Amino acid sequence: MDSQHGHGDNPDSRTRVLTDNGLELYNANIRTHLKKIELVQTEVELCLERFTTTNSEDYETVLEIQKTLNLCHCKYSLYSEEYLKYLRNTRTEDSLRIAEEHKKEDLKYKDIIERALQQTKVSDRHETSSQFTHRSGAHSRASSNSSSVALRKRAKAEAAQVKLEFALKEAEMQKQKAYIEEQEKILKAKSITKKAKLAAEIELLNYKKEAAAAVAEAEALQHEQSAFGSKKSDVILAKTAFDRTRQYVEQQGDQVLAADHNVNTLHNPFVNLVVGDACDESRNWPTFKQTPKPSHPKYGVPSVFNNDKPAFRTAISVRKTEISNDFDLQKQCLIHKTGHSLNQCRAFKSKPLQVRKKFINDNKICYGCYGIHAQNDVNAYLTHIAPDGRASILQTCPYNYDVNECFSCGSINLGVHHKKNGNITSAIFERTTQDDKPGLSIEDRQFLEIMQANLQKDSNGNLCSPLPFRTPRRRLPNNRAMVLHRAKSLEKSFDRDPVKQEHIFAFMQKLFECKHAELAPPLKSNEECWYLPVFGIYHPKKPDKVRCVFDSSASYDNVSLNSVMLRGPDMTNNLVGVLMRFRKELIGIMTDIQQMFYSFTVNEEHRNFLRFLWYRDNDIDNELTDYRMRVHAFGNSPSPAIATFALQKTAEIAEQTFGKDVKDLVCRNFYVDDALTSVGSNSEAIDLLNRTKEALKTFGNLRLHKFSSNSKEVRTKLDPEDLAENLENLNFETDNLPLQRSLGLYWNLESDTLAVFR
Repeated sequence: MDSQHGHGDNPDSRTRVLTDNGLELYNANIRTHLKKIELVQTEVELCLERFTTTNSEDYETVLEIQKTLNLCHCKYSLYSEEYLKYLRNTRTEDSLRIAEEHKKEDLKYKDIIERALQQTKVSDRHETSSQFTHRSGAHSRASSNSSSVALRKRAKAEAAQVKLEFALKEAEMQKQKAYIEEQEKILKAKSITKKAKLAAEIELLNYKKEAAAAVAEAEALQHEQSAFGSKKSDVILAKTAFDRTRQYVEQQGDQVLAADHNVNTLHNPFVNLVVGDACDESRNWPTFKQTPKPSHPKYGVPSVFNNDKPAFRTAISVRKTEISNDFDLQKQCLIHKTGHSLNQCRAFKSKPLQVRKKFINDNKICYGCYGIHAQNDVNAYLTHIAPDGRASILQTCPYNYDVNECFSCGSINLGVHHKKNGNITSAIFERTTQDDKPGLSIEDRQFLEIMQANLQKDSNGNLCSPLPFRTPRRRLPNNRAMVLHRAKSLEKSFDRDPVKQEHIFAFMQKLFECKHAELAPPLKSNEECWYLPVFGIYHPKKPDKVRCVFDSSASYDNVSLNSVMLRGPDMTNNLVGVLMRFRKELIGIMTDIQQMFYSFTVNEEHRNFLRFLWYRDNDIDNELTDYRMRVHAFGNSPSPAIATFALQKTAEIAEQTFGKDVKDLVCRNFYVDDALTSVGSNSEAIDLLNRTKEALKTFGNLRLHKFSSNSKEVRTKLDPEDLAENLENLNFETDNLPLQRSLGLYWNLESDTLAVFR
């Protein structure tokens, strides 16, 4: 809503007061205008930096820079005029004040661009540089005003020339695109023709196949007629498959019944008939365990080869179909397609239980032998009987499996075992405590291999590791110009927030004092490097402390540092498990590691990938200088995995000297750099903390500090320097104990209760 201010009815003296929505729209438009102006300024700065590094005799490069500066001058003038017009039309006190300030800055910046344009003139470069150093103030203003119009016209003309060049390039590219599309159409037509020819050849082969089958059948009939006579052949062909099977069983059954006079010959041999030894020996069929079927009772036939004691052999149904003995039991591993079997495949065994079951079901693999029962030929004579009495057209597998429960190590272990002839051969489906944990990816395994092979101690006792780069990866470009622009933007923010400036410079001072960063040496010719932008963030619960983060995700030329590094596996302990163990015993203790990420250094050959720009001697009045990190930085995606891996490795090395409980505390009860655990007594808590502190100091140069406990005796006997900051100077007998904060929770030491952050 507008309101009147000023003197009389003079329209220039009226200002406006914006509503909340209007103010929000105003701020958004201001940001849009400033962003456009800053982009042009950045382009000008890049041109000037390129000009300072260009040889004076490289006239083509100088002319190219001059053209770019002319375009930037035109764009800046246009954007600046639009910005001033918007500010004046808004007519608020703030917009008018900003308009006046911008007008002064606009004149200064235009003068800078015009001077830069004059310096880039190839013909009189030295002459103009001397004029800049010796001309008087009045003469400078007069010449600047007189040449402004000419420079703008020249810039417009050069801009038109550049547009023409781009139009010519675009036309050439359109021609290339049309040629490529034409070639693609030709290739597509050739492909369609080739497919049609292949289809015709396949159809012809099918016809030849049918003709060959007909010829083979005719030859077989002719051979049969010549062997048995035409009359007998006609009788055989007239019978159906069922009749031939029935006739065969009658013949075999008569032989068996004739051998045993005790069998009633009046019984019908086709009612639930089970053929015994005679049928088995004459046909040499595979043997199966006899299993009676309740719904179809079978009659056993004594063996003709053993007259002393009746013996029952494998039952074979004669009412189904027969499978040939000659079948393939394909046991080749379906994952690697090599000679080893699926039962011997380590990759298959390492997969979770549900994944293995799904793989076997999807590929129709036998659970007993891990092979595929694929028959070569099937005829319509008989069916095999499985051990459970079930009829099957496939020959049954000699293996079977059983499920065992094992209550070892406090966990139920369900296993599916191979068993052949009563002997267990393997336990590929054995359930373990690792089954519910996600498996490692290929990149996670590569990360762990790099850490295992290259983690070592440096001269100061800190663990040192390389940056885990992907293999292969893209070569990183030099992004110093982009980081320089980010550094200048950060410097502008210091003018708006002096408190933040003070906090960031204090953080960087501590970084340099602890030797976590160092001056970067000059780069060698064509040496690969990367620069990291720096910015500060505040913790919501710690408004007086800032943490400087290195933006490793900042992209330049479609690549960033994080995009070429392996992130590593998630090695952080489960938060719920840590908290549950923290509440398990009577005495609770809490501690953390001082500057955990900065406790692990980076190999010398990889430090140039962690370069950054900062003010020399940490003084904002000095120039920006190249520095580089000596330690793993906040913002690098693999830093958490590297720190956790190195910390757990330190605990494993220290186990032999300081005990297994020290390793368990570090490997199971740390969540990143915070440790929470509980023990049964005060003496155990004091001893565990002191031994863990000494172990980490000895084997990793790590400092364990900020101890706190719900036990007064534990707090009293610990070193005051190692206590939490708000416990150092307290009298535990009389003073109230402050709340301890960790992992998003408040811990009341007096009542031993937990509360959630709000």
